[in-house]
Amino acid sequence: MRIYGTNLLAHGGSIALLSFAGVDAEEIVSQSDLVVTDRVAAGDGVTGDVLIVADTGATVTHTNGWKYIVAPTIYDVFPAIGQAGTVVDITGSKLLLGGSELDQITLSGVRATIISQSNTAMQVKVNAGGDLGAGAVRLDSTTGAFFTVDDAFEYVDACGIDSVTPSSGQHKTAIDIAGSGLLGGGDSIDSITLADFDVLSIASESDSLIQVVADMSGAATGDIIITANTGAVTTRVDGWGYVAVGAISGASPNSGQVGTEVTIGGSDLMNGGKTIASVLLGGTEVNQIVSYYDAAVEVVVAAADASEYGDIVMYADTGAVISQAGGVDLQRRRRNQLCRPRQRPRRHVGANRWRTASWWRRGRCDGHPCWR
Repeated sequence: MRIYGTNLLAHGGSIALLSFAGVDAEEIVSQSDLVVTDRVAAGDGVTGDVLIVADTGATVTHTNGWKYIVAPTIYDVFPAIGQAGTVVDITGSKLLLGGSELDQITLSGVRATIISQSNTAMQVKVNAGGDLGAGAVRLDSTTGAFFTVDDAFEYVDACGIDSVTPSSGQHKTAIDIAGSGLLGGGDSIDSITLADFDVLSIASESDSLIQVVADMSGAATGDIIITANTGAVTTRVDGWGYVAVGAISGASPNSGQVGTEVTIGGSDLMNGGKTIASVLLGGTEVNQIVSYYDAAVEVVVAAADASEYGDIVMYADTGAVISQAGGVDLQRRRRNQLCRPRQRPRRHVGANRWRTASWWRRGRCDGHPCWR
């Protein structure tokens, strides 16, 4: 603080003693006959004189010129552990230290970003750079007053992403994000984005492994950003790539039944995966997946429970899914009918739709469909 006046050195060369309400100043920063700058020592709720004693023994007094406000109290620091990005709430009383606002708040010696402040509550964001371990929370007012609580906040290990498996994919791809300190000193994850898109779901979360499911996006590469419930943020730059969205163009043949070999054509059918794990035609899983690549997938139709039109749905080994609505028409195989090889089965011709030819058979009909 500063004391203004005249002849403050009382015709001496320097100040030998400076006190406020009977409490010696902590430090005299500068002095002259007109201005004395000092740092006031701690006091609590008392009013008294400002006393200057020169080196000559002469004194200058300002009666009842100083009042100590009631000392501040910090009730809680939450969370009391964190890392860069963690949002910390500080509650207490007289937190502005008699001034209108604080100049800075430090956590373990590192200046935090002040989000909001009042006499009873403050919110700050932790910045990077603190040594690991517990340290003091310090409040510094614009008046020069300060207040410290020792061992009130602890920096934890900075979080980091070690691996992302797989690192590319599409809609419903299951992803393992492995690393350390991924919860950012908290107990849950608030959000995760992949190349600026929120994940579809978070399957599990821990400090060392987070499992998520990707949502749909066009082809893009971008950062993986994990935000913990403490506000701590973990980023892996260009850690995820969305592959081009796959598309099914149709099935050939567009009609068939159990045992029929069908080629499903399209583009980017693997959806970023290495294999096709499952194919459903009209809700029925195929009997066999013969081959697969981005432009075509060959399958063998399984027996359907009922004749019906339905969707074509394919799952990659990553969990990524691609589908086409109304892409198939399955018909249940008929039993105990005479084989009628000269009768042409009724067919339905239409884009991406097909109707299975009936298996006219006596007994098993040698296991072959009677196409005519």
